[in-house]
Amino acid sequence: MKKFCIFLLCIAIPTLAAAAAMDLDPIRVYSMKDILRNSDEPELLPSLSSGVDIQSRVNNGMLQDVSIRGGSFEDADVRIEGVRINNPQTGHFNLSVPIVPTDLKNTQVDLNGQYIDYSLKVPNKNEGIVRMSAGNGGYVDSITSASFGKGNTYNRVSYEGMRTDGLRPETDSKKNSASYTLFHEADLLTSQIYAAYLQKDFGEGGAYGAPWYMREEEHLKQQFVMGKFAFKENLDLILTPYFHQTDDTFFLDRYNRTANRNDHTTYVYGNDAKMYFMDRLFFTKLDIRQETLRSTNLNKHDRFIYEFGIGQEERQFGKFGYNFYCGALMLNNFPYQTIPKAGVFYDVFEQWRLSFDASRKYRTPSFTELYYFSPSSHGNADLAPQFSDNYEVGLTHKTEKFVARIDSFYRYEKDAIDWVRNNSDSFYRAVNVEKIQTSGYDLKVQYDLDWKFLKRFSTEFTGLYLTKNNNWDMSKYAFEYLRNRLVCKLEQSVGKWDFALAYIYEDHISQKSRSIVNGDIVYKISKNMDTFIKMENMFDNDYYEMRYIEAAPMSIRGGVEIKF
Repeated sequence: MKKFCIFLLCIAIPTLAAAAAMDLDPIRVYSMKDILRNSDEPELLPSLSSGVDIQSRVNNGMLQDVSIRGGSFEDADVRIEGVRINNPQTGHFNLSVPIVPTDLKNTQVDLNGQYIDYSLKVPNKNEGIVRMSAGNGGYVDSITSASFGKGNTYNRVSYEGMRTDGLRPETDSKKNSASYTLFHEADLLTSQIYAAYLQKDFGEGGAYGAPWYMREEEHLKQQFVMGKFAFKENLDLILTPYFHQTDDTFFLDRYNRTANRNDHTTYVYGNDAKMYFMDRLFFTKLDIRQETLRSTNLNKHDRFIYEFGIGQEERQFGKFGYNFYCGALMLNNFPYQTIPKAGVFYDVFEQWRLSFDASRKYRTPSFTELYYFSPSSHGNADLAPQFSDNYEVGLTHKTEKFVARIDSFYRYEKDAIDWVRNNSDSFYRAVNVEKIQTSGYDLKVQYDLDWKFLKRFSTEFTGLYLTKNNNWDMSKYAFEYLRNRLVCKLEQSVGKWDFALAYIYEDHISQKSRSIVNGDIVYKISKNMDTFIKMENMFDNDYYEMRYIEAAPMSIRGGVEIKF
């Protein structure tokens, strides 16, 4: 910690002196999160980043686990406009994002920080969209979104309904989601309110990796409300209050609903306040958050989380730039923690940038890890928080049509939380497994071409190496990591036709390697109407996403999109 603080001071002191002598302009630092553009249409599941491994427990986006650079699904933070929406009960719901897809502006992935952040479109004109599609396995999906308003006030209302009979035995699902967005801009205050409802009902054989339980059923409901109020002029302040409720009902056997039923309800609410001062040279941050659980299996629990810090956003003078943040995290029933972050970059040449990022990340045990109890799994109320120090150094070459980046990363994780057991045990137990060290590298190339037969080519590769200090025979999550992942994508436009072809190669520690090919075809019927076909696992490859969980076979969907 002392070395980390010295590092921050070495950055801060000379930059303060420079700030007194010149005007500093905010900049955007090139990093993997800036160049992970995979398509012009943002997706809720950023599966075409080689450093992001999304494993489907249930098809069609109903239940997914996400691993970023080899971390477990509990390690990844998922945010909407910077608000963390991870469910405190379990990380299995992290990617059940309460967003209608047409509300999404873009998806940013910070690989070093291990988080995904979803940005919402701001409604600023009268427009609408209708999208309908159908496919094999009884898949039907419909999305409607409309924006309306006048002057400085606009609204958007969106709805999605989806159902499917499933792509393998004992699978079926349906989803309903709705949202409302209000945006108002005045002289002294900009206001944005987002309210969303999401309901998922699905049945899945062995969704949680237990091959002897093949008739599971789950019902998930979410209500999410957040506001963003940006005060201008003399009070440079951004307030972001939020509320997130999740109701989960789980049946171990859908044909015997009176036995093995669990009901969980979590309430998360808080406010994130950020204030700038000294002509936006610095900012302070205060985030107050309460998490509440009411459960038939885990009982009743409440906890409070407070974060306070001071920092400076990305700034540049000459060829040198930096950002830093120094915060304190307080969790009731856990020791006080510090969370320093820092980043520096240097423009070696006009189109070349060398960058370095370092951050400390804490993870509080989920309520399931602390209190869950079943014949096959035992939680541990004495778990300590997990922390990791993350480092990344990268070199980026960027022109108008070409981007290339190589970076190397290292993560030192202490008190990592996992479910483990020895061969002689009859159940898994949640423990702190001492130390995990993860290292690796990312390669990224994207080239926008003018060729008649190829519009854009992009490729990414992530290689991972993990060492552990652990005395257990079997690990359920932490060591089942992705080792190598290659993603190649080709895009082409011919007249009114757009084509995209993606090749994905994955090599996991516990599963055999596999190659997956996906494809998209879009035909522009008119200026405001498209028809499309989406294909996943085109060659019907037979593989497992994770232990005991069979991946979805070939999926084909077709539909039409109308804008007005």
